[in-house]
Amino acid sequence: MNNTSQVNILIVDDRPANLMAIAETLAPLGHNIVKASSGEEALKHLLQQEFAVILLDVQMPTMDGFDLATIIHSRPATCHTPILFITAINRDERYVLKGYSVGAVDYLLKPIIPEILLAKVSVFIDLFNKTTELKYRAEQLRIANQALQEKEQEIRRINHHHQLILDSVGEGIYGVDPQGQTTFLNPAATQMLGYTLEEVIGKQECLILHPDFKTNDESDSLCPICASLKDGSVHYSSESEFQRKDGSCFPVEYMSTPVLEKGKIVGAVITFKDITERLSIEEMKENFISFASHELRNPLIMIHGPLDLILRGTFDQQPEKVKQMLELALKGTERMMQLVNDILNIQRLNSGRFILNKNLCIASDLMQEAIHDVQSFADQSEVSLNVDPVSIQFWADPYAINLTLTNLVNNAIKFSPPHTTVYLSAEVIETPERFPLSFQSKISFPCLLFTIKDQGRGIPTDKLEIIFERFQQIDMSGSRQKQGSGLGLAICKSVVEQHGGLIWAESVLNQGSIFYFTLPLIDRDSENAIRD
Repeated sequence: MNNTSQVNILIVDDRPANLMAIAETLAPLGHNIVKASSGEEALKHLLQQEFAVILLDVQMPTMDGFDLATIIHSRPATCHTPILFITAINRDERYVLKGYSVGAVDYLLKPIIPEILLAKVSVFIDLFNKTTELKYRAEQLRIANQALQEKEQEIRRINHHHQLILDSVGEGIYGVDPQGQTTFLNPAATQMLGYTLEEVIGKQECLILHPDFKTNDESDSLCPICASLKDGSVHYSSESEFQRKDGSCFPVEYMSTPVLEKGKIVGAVITFKDITERLSIEEMKENFISFASHELRNPLIMIHGPLDLILRGTFDQQPEKVKQMLELALKGTERMMQLVNDILNIQRLNSGRFILNKNLCIASDLMQEAIHDVQSFADQSEVSLNVDPVSIQFWADPYAINLTLTNLVNNAIKFSPPHTTVYLSAEVIETPERFPLSFQSKISFPCLLFTIKDQGRGIPTDKLEIIFERFQQIDMSGSRQKQGSGLGLAICKSVVEQHGGLIWAESVLNQGSIFYFTLPLIDRDSENAIRD
């Protein structure tokens, strides 16, 4: 827009000659002249158009200039439109003041001097154009501000969305500036490192993550992340260590990526994840491979060797020897089946595919059944079995509990010297005082407590916590049973915990071990236990 835009000028006079004269005078200005011969006609024009200035005759019939001015300035749309009164009479000051009171901005007295009229009208036209320009600019600014607010809201929404993503990412995200000073950590990073964001902002990344590296200019002593800032390359490590706030270290896989802006390195982003669990799984896999290569090979040899000798006719004339060979092969087959069953059971238990089929069981029946299952092994080992059954009903999977009891009793026999006794007992516990303080909050009362006690050589204190993990075999040198899958106690732990119970062990070297496990007497999915 510009100040030379054509505007509307309203002339109001009841005399056509006056209207014509004023219009001719204003013609050189080049604007649109609108004429009205009465106040009513003038109001119609004001409803349809906007005017830069109104030239209004005071003396008119029906509605004089004062009345018309009062109406014009009472309307919001026209209240600021300047009015020039034109009159040939009433030069009295009170009369002039009345004109100003109803909204007149100036008086022109007849006869009108054209130059004065043109000058005054030009001023109001210029003012109108400038006001219109300001309104236009203000509207453009309002539109721009609205667009800016919408953009800011969109940016806030996007930032909020990105923040939610960063907060929910399981990997740690660590940002540094060009000098290697910390600028950002996401929640996963603060949790893994043990710091709050405020504690590390502005501090050197090397001092936080791996203080063993130096932050000097010697390239061979630069940490990989600092190297990213120096050479602009991506650095990746599949197995490294970061340090926590408490000084402990944990294994990580990380990638350091430089942040470039117009070809200049302005920082770096380190993404990392704790691979402790992955390394544990890999170790477990290695243990399993070692277990499979060793434990499964032995029974295969026990099967293959005797059968090979029999097929070659080595003992054709020795039927008793053939029988011994077949018995040896049968033992190998049974051992193989036991190992496979252990592997399948632990896998099903840990994967949740082992579905408990709970029934109302009697503890004494399960205990006697377990003793019956291991009696042959106890007799071969010259170990006595003492059972103190309790006749209590509870909800459980009888197969799973029998598996647990036989595993624990069989284990006790295996580590007991000849002519000793393995004890199996059970009792109902109503209150927590009987248990170690650390266990009391983990056990549901009332509960059924099973106890398996042997008189063997015991378990080292530092092994009591790990013996229930997979492939954690106790040193079996000197024990009667040389083989073991390292899965039996892990199976027991999974079964007990899936029943809502707790399992643990106590031991004194060269005196024996005691294994305990509890089962709740009140099951969530069943009625209360009923004593016989």
